[in-house]
Amino acid sequence: MRGFPTITWDYTLFLIYPTINCQVKSQIVWET
Repeated sequence: MRGFPTITWDYTLFLIYPTINCQVKSQIVWET
């Protein structure tokens, strides 16, 4: 993966992170 565009990785994080953040928030709501 050498020379792989970093913009693609950033875009992947941009798509994945909100999903993880959503699950964490809902998990906290359920645990409370």
